[in-house]
Amino acid sequence: MKGKWFSKIAFFALAFFMPAFARAEKKVVIIAGLGGEEVFQKRFAAESEQLYRVLQSQFGYKPEDLILLASPSDSLAVPARANDATTIRSVFKKLASELGEDSELLVFLIGHGSFDGEWARFNIPGPDLRDVDFAAMLDRLQVSKLLFVNSSSASGPFVEKLSRNGRILITATRNGIERNATHFFSHLLATLEHASEADLNKDGLLSTTELFINTRDRLVKYYSEQGILRPEHPLLEDDGDGEGTETPDILKGDGAVASRFFLQQNRRGERIAAGSAGNKPVQVSAAQKKILARVEKLQSRKSTMPEDQYYREFERLMLELARLNSQQKK
Repeated sequence: MKGKWFSKIAFFALAFFMPAFARAEKKVVIIAGLGGEEVFQKRFAAESEQLYRVLQSQFGYKPEDLILLASPSDSLAVPARANDATTIRSVFKKLASELGEDSELLVFLIGHGSFDGEWARFNIPGPDLRDVDFAAMLDRLQVSKLLFVNSSSASGPFVEKLSRNGRILITATRNGIERNATHFFSHLLATLEHASEADLNKDGLLSTTELFINTRDRLVKYYSEQGILRPEHPLLEDDGDGEGTETPDILKGDGAVASRFFLQQNRRGERIAAGSAGNKPVQVSAAQKKILARVEKLQSRKSTMPEDQYYREFERLMLELARLNSQQKK
């Protein structure tokens, strides 16, 4: 009798835990938006395919982990579905029913955006999807970790609309006024392709905070070499307060949650990288601390300074920080 009851208990225990175990997944959704002009259409399609490939070749994802939505006319060499609103909603609805609470999801938007003073939009064929539309789709998900990257112009307002505790958000701009076509995503791809250079704590893994910092540094350097004032200022938000920052901190505020979310696919029973047993803290030099302190002081004075003066000083500090970060990686 005792053996029979033990078998029943074991059966119900397995029935209870097996669904969660089976549903533990890490998925990626890549959406290439509407280019408008041929040069942008080709660029967004190429960047979406490049992201698909680098996630496979360097980060351990398999085709079944990746969902790519793009224009049917793009003729990509990897599997893709349409990128209209109906298909996008259908994909997120399906993910909401399939992904369990211990699953993780990464979402990348590549394209143009717009802002009308109330809603920020991601441009796709047919009706665009607004920030609140994406918020509603994401709120139906029960995943444990979620990274949402909007690399489009005028993407800043997505931070406020999509912000939730534990949700990691990255936008290419700080507000809806920065409307120029962005270069943020091309530098994010460069970071992914040279992940070892972005791995500040040398633990063999690329955290989202490290991804953001290296991409920001590349972007700052790009515009400095062009000799123009930077028209795009990316934000990272992960503490749920609806406000992002360009200078994340791994210990407190924005950046702390992102520092524990890694880009690598982590499958049960698989080794993914040397040193993955622990997340060693990033070593911040005294010189870097001084720059970050000056950034914090400058940000506290923002409301009392002329806007052009503030951003000139901010850019100067970002360039200095990028130089120090580059030296630390050598």
